[in-house]
Amino acid sequence: MRRLLFSIVAAIWLVSSAAAFAAGIDMDVVCYYGDGELTYTELNVGIQRSSILYNALGDDSVAAEFTVIVSLSRNDTTFLSDTLDTKDRARRDSTASTGAYFPYVFRYLLTPGEYDVLVELRQERAQLFRSMDDLIQVPKFGEETPISDLALGAELEFGAEPSRYTKNSVKFVPNPSRFYGSEMPMLYYYVELYGLNGDSSSTDSLTVTRMVVASDRGEFAKNPSVRKFANLANSMVVADGFPAYTLHTGTYKLKLEIDCPGQPARKVSKKFWVFRPEDLAEGREFEMDPDLSAQIFSSDQDIVMTISPDSGVALMQHLLTQKDMRRVRNMDPEGKRRFMIEYWSKNYPDDPNAANKHFARVAEANRRYSFLNREGWKTDRGRVLIIYGEPDQIDRRYADAAGLDHEIWYYDKLEGGVLFVFVDRSGFGDMDLVHSTKRGEIYNPDALYTQQNQNPKSKLIDQTRGLRD
Repeated sequence: MRRLLFSIVAAIWLVSSAAAFAAGIDMDVVCYYGDGELTYTELNVGIQRSSILYNALGDDSVAAEFTVIVSLSRNDTTFLSDTLDTKDRARRDSTASTGAYFPYVFRYLLTPGEYDVLVELRQERAQLFRSMDDLIQVPKFGEETPISDLALGAELEFGAEPSRYTKNSVKFVPNPSRFYGSEMPMLYYYVELYGLNGDSSSTDSLTVTRMVVASDRGEFAKNPSVRKFANLANSMVVADGFPAYTLHTGTYKLKLEIDCPGQPARKVSKKFWVFRPEDLAEGREFEMDPDLSAQIFSSDQDIVMTISPDSGVALMQHLLTQKDMRRVRNMDPEGKRRFMIEYWSKNYPDDPNAANKHFARVAEANRRYSFLNREGWKTDRGRVLIIYGEPDQIDRRYADAAGLDHEIWYYDKLEGGVLFVFVDRSGFGDMDLVHSTKRGEIYNPDALYTQQNQNPKSKLIDQTRGLRD
């Protein structure tokens, strides 16, 4: 696809295999110089093995067959759909770990601009369907962008044989989740430089400065690393790594600054997360954004024993009765913690991870549905996700000329099959629950008609009535 002469500059950190945390599906987009007006774009996808159903084989291994579908849309029109039917084989003891994932790289040449990317995971045997979508911005490369995006990875090898993960003689296995720590000790990175002088064999003609910054404080988390190299070509790969497990649990940013004499400095950065269970056990304090919270709440740690009692009770309000809330309101911190311990042991005696699952949903709701100054768990979609879990299917109806943007969530195993209808009343992306066929929830099959002032005999209204009736 591209033929460029690259000089490889790197320190060699090798691992035979590595893993990363991924909540079902993770995706990271990395863009490089392409062909003419097009940008070479890699969609790095990670599928968490613990979310897939595996079959035991004769030896100490398991295998699973599943499908990953990537769809790209622009101006509300899907112009590309890429289907991967694959089989994953792994060690039996690795598939339940939060650090085990199946990586794949989808490669495209794209016109610069904004795209909507939808990634779907399907496994028919397990009746599994999951999806994630995101808006991405594909840049145009030229004199003003003489450096690619920064890719973070799980494995690095030089002089490797051609494979799905090899480019410019470098095998680089991506880590789309960008989580590191106890289960992913080494962080590797890969970046391409363009438009260099390419006329100096001096060993100090190009300087690479690596900085790791704590995002919550803006301070250096590690001393900056400075290395000098010869500038032998017009293009170059910089690939390297460092032990991320030495960092404490938190959110960080990896920054690279490359200086070439007579040219402006090239700068690139990317956020990543570190999670070490021992930090929780030691009671270490740290700032948590929603992505880091999801990792911690999904871990094997007993979150009831580590979360702030005030925060814990507040984040349980979707489950508690008014009587429970009045009872716990005036308790001291120790009393609130005892209340939480009793609540989870009494109501979920057969599931010791029930509390962790609940707080994981809270964190995921914050990640997906936070709106302006309102946290995601306080929104209608966040509440439904927390109480009922992931829907079996989501029908997203955006930019519909017939009316307002809305979503229909289907739960096939709940009360024989129920749905929830959310409508974007404001037009700014926040959605309100207007109708559901779940007992105890709001039931108003004409709600969408009321909001949109459209024909109440629409397909949507017929669907909602049919399931309830």
